Amino acid sequence: MPRPTTAPNKSKWKDLAAIVAEGKEDTISAAQIQELVIAEDPGEYAIPAIRLALSGLKLGLVPSRRMKQFDSAPGERSWTCLCLLSRITLESCRSRQMQADALDLIAGQSHGICRWIHWHAAGYVDEKQATNSGSYREAYLDLARILLDILHLPGVLDAFMATRQYMTLFLHMWTTKDSESLYLMAMAPKGEPMMSLLVLTVDNTGGNIRGSDRLLERLASSRLEALRFAMAYTGRVTQARLLVSSPDPPKEVWRFSRNLINLLERILDVGNASHMVRRSFDKSNLLSECALLLYSIAVAFEQEKVPEGAQFSIYDLVPLLEELSRSIDRNYRVPRSWANLVAGKIDATYARIALSNPRDRDHANERLLAMLLAVLEMHTIHPVVLKSILAQWGEADQDPVRVTAIQAPDTTLKSRLRQFMFTGAMRAELYGKFRAFKSLSICDNSSCGGAKRHTSYLSRQCTGCSAVIYCSPECQKVDWERHHRSECVYAKAHHNAQRSRETWYSHRTRAFHEWLLASDFSARSSDFLRDGSTTDTANSSRHPILTYWTVGGAVSEHEMVNYRSEHWANRPQIQYPQHYLVPRIQSLGRKYSTAAKSLGYGDLLIVEGIFPLIPLAHQVHLIALLRRVGPRYEVVYSIARRGIRQVGGTHAPAA
Repeated sequence: MPRPTTAPNKSKWKDLAAIVAEGKEDTISAAQIQELVIAEDPGEYAIPAIRLALSGLKLGLVPSRRMKQFDSAPGERSWTCLCLLSRITLESCRSRQMQADALDLIAGQSHGICRWIHWHAAGYVDEKQATNSGSYREAYLDLARILLDILHLPGVLDAFMATRQYMTLFLHMWTTKDSESLYLMAMAPKGEPMMSLLVLTVDNTGGNIRGSDRLLERLASSRLEALRFAMAYTGRVTQARLLVSSPDPPKEVWRFSRNLINLLERILDVGNASHMVRRSFDKSNLLSECALLLYSIAVAFEQEKVPEGAQFSIYDLVPLLEELSRSIDRNYRVPRSWANLVAGKIDATYARIALSNPRDRDHANERLLAMLLAVLEMHTIHPVVLKSILAQWGEADQDPVRVTAIQAPDTTLKSRLRQFMFTGAMRAELYGKFRAFKSLSICDNSSCGGAKRHTSYLSRQCTGCSAVIYCSPECQKVDWERHHRSECVYAKAHHNAQRSRETWYSHRTRAFHEWLLASDFSARSSDFLRDGSTTDTANSSRHPILTYWTVGGAVSEHEMVNYRSEHWANRPQIQYPQHYLVPRIQSLGRKYSTAAKSLGYGDLLIVEGIFPLIPLAHQVHLIALLRRVGPRYEVVYSIARRGIRQVGGTHAPAA
């Protein structure tokens, strides 16, 4: 139903006031209300007009669409009442007293208004046909604009948010598609109505609960609703990206795109969004689509498709990129989230911004972009991120901007970009070799010696705890008698706790970190060995440590330790929750001390790699026994244990 335009008619409002004063507003027909809708501003008669509009929006009048037949008259009258109510609240309630009276009336009937709007919205969904998708879409969006007009009266949204019907109505409208399977959007100068509804809902601060918290609470109560909401959000991001990539993008799409990214952090609030809600957004591939949207905007700047009147520069993408990265819960599936961003060509977006030459350079955003590049580089230690890098950088039609970035003149930002690309490419190449090898090539039997590490078809993990893995039944039996019999029950509890939080350090990640640690140490082993003997005194040895918390590659250092001591692997300001691993670590130290004496200088070494982990301030200390094979080293045996960094008795924030 189209919304009518206004026409002057002064006498009707006075007659209306008299009828309402007698309590006979129900006698006014839909046609008569239609005439009032197109009449001029009611002025002092706004309150009687609201009473008339509410007379057709009572909760008890809502018919059931499950009935095969129902009286259509209440539906027609309710539509005209909604049009009248939206017009009155938008134009006429200018004085504070009038607003207060109007709020009391509308708030008292908020359930009925929401149910009637929902009834009309559901009716449009039932009646949509492929032949009239355009008219259906406009009618539906018109209904959204009516709701927006009603909500703009101060205090009305608070009253609506307090009802369950409003959130049901909002989610229905937000998740509805047209007959072409597109989510309902309208690039209008006054704003996209569905996005405006979402902004109003999320930003509402009335009452005891924030609007964003109410939305998250509702989504957390239903897996299906959470998934539908996430799919609708991602669908709109995709539709915005297609509009941006079109030959002539509408000028409203730039503001719409910014709103989509800006709202993301509030919807995925780290403190309130449950893992179930986050999984729903993961399933919808939201992060990749958001990154692709920003990439498309960066390309649009390159192609000069962004109009000057849009008040939007390429440096404005940097805060949006930060918003996107901040929407990641650093205690939940961080590597996979960054892998999704890489799949969305976020590195190519970084490159385009870094290589751009705007008239006025924004040094604050340049520093912010350099920090974002550093964070992305730090996450290239994770196999899932490197898998995305291989998929993006290994394409035949590789983005030429990445190639240009390597040859660009030196600036701080461009140097950071090249450093990321160098580190990412080096680690991705190593991961490609690791992935082609097929076997995990790890065995938790310390006496295996690596002889059977390549028989992957016999590899097995402990069925009791899943925390250890062996290359053969023989190795499993030996380690059970030596160490794992006393470890298993504690390892199972630790494994289950990390699995439930999706922070488990997988066997595959550990195997790749063995490769990475061996590769990085091999590249710098000559510096370590050139400094002198690995053993400085009778009891102390130099213990190499490679830390991966930093950018520009691992930072190498060494500590003097006594491998025969009880706590040789402990580090200051670090807590180690896996106490059951201490006997295994002590045994490794004693065996190494004995074996190293009978071998050549530097042929056998214990090297420790420290890798960032989730949640915040957690890290993996990978203690690896390395053996020299020709010019390089390979891992013979390793122990991975979780460490928690502390500063002044509190967890240190992750870099």
